[in-house]
Amino acid sequence: MKKALCMALVTGLLCVAGANAATVTLTLVVDPGPGAYRIDATTDAPLGLALWGTDVTFTGAVPPGAMTPGASMTTFVRNNGLNNPAGYGGTVSGQTLLQVGGAQNTIANNAGNAPYPVGTVVTGLGYGTPVTVATGTGPGGVTVSMANCFANVITGPAVGGVYPVAAATVTCPNTIVLVSDNIPPTMTAAESRATHGSAGTFGVAINLTATGTNVANESRVFATTLPQTIRITFNEPVQAPGVGAVSIYRCTTGTTVVPTNVAMFGTSAWDVTLNSTGVNAPLPDVDHYRVTVAGVKDTAGNLLNTDANFEFRLLGGNPTVSPPVTKWLVNGNDVSQTQARLGQALTTANFMYDVLRAPPVTNGVINGNDVSGVQARNGHTITCTPP
Repeated sequence: MKKALCMALVTGLLCVAGANAATVTLTLVVDPGPGAYRIDATTDAPLGLALWGTDVTFTGAVPPGAMTPGASMTTFVRNNGLNNPAGYGGTVSGQTLLQVGGAQNTIANNAGNAPYPVGTVVTGLGYGTPVTVATGTGPGGVTVSMANCFANVITGPAVGGVYPVAAATVTCPNTIVLVSDNIPPTMTAAESRATHGSAGTFGVAINLTATGTNVANESRVFATTLPQTIRITFNEPVQAPGVGAVSIYRCTTGTTVVPTNVAMFGTSAWDVTLNSTGVNAPLPDVDHYRVTVAGVKDTAGNLLNTDANFEFRLLGGNPTVSPPVTKWLVNGNDVSQTQARLGQALTTANFMYDVLRAPPVTNGVINGNDVSGVQARNGHTITCTPP
């Protein structure tokens, strides 16, 4: 068997791997948080790492600073004696952190002989379970890679406080791209929107967590020339929606409604133009709907963890849900409540009483046509709830 060749450093022994050397793998990993990353180490040597090091290069960018030792690496000190005057976290040189890493006190040094290494050796680091050896941050979008990797492993119990070590065969093959963040986006709001002539556009807020009979109601009746829109808002800028990003389940038929169009609104919202027939028609009245949103990615490419969904109902002519009006049943109380607002200009407090949205009733005023629209729907009710 070919033996390992070692040379003495201030911190310990740096060895050249023999033919049957143990293996060590250093892996770059993207961590949570803006530009965060780490290096993990694994080995097949039961007594674990004695020494390790690598150069870390940022393609097209200067490292913002040295890396930080991993939580389990408190017994490691810098590999002094090679090319690293700055310490365990590496020395910045151009676009590279030179020789991130360190060594344990396997030579039983004490502070009276040299300032380091000192302390008690911890065995088993990196064996069976990856150990984080260093953490750091960098600019989002930058590619990070490793080179000139080396490591020693502990090969046996201590004799007189000194542990035998041997060089490992080291691989550090992967590269990563740092992200501005890796926190997935979340859906924060949704509303059913429509334009009421010169009075402007008004929206019914949809409770994202409500189900069954507790969901929001859209009481306005739409027409093919006045497509209804649902605006879905996210907590951060998102990418444009892809094909099939939004689907709508219709309760009474058990079928899926495909929107006419899904497009960006600003940087953090999608506008969904609703469609029931494939010819830019609004959703049918008197039904319960579940909207499913899929494939949402923020600008860093983080994907919404699971498909998000929310429910609402469309019961035209049922604009009032407080007593004595019965929610989910159009009756005389809805008629009288609408009559009580005749002639009013629209505001955020009364726009839902401008019930009839089919042309030519688009002047943004509550009038007799709206009252007639409610009367025509007397007795309409919703009993279906999605499974």
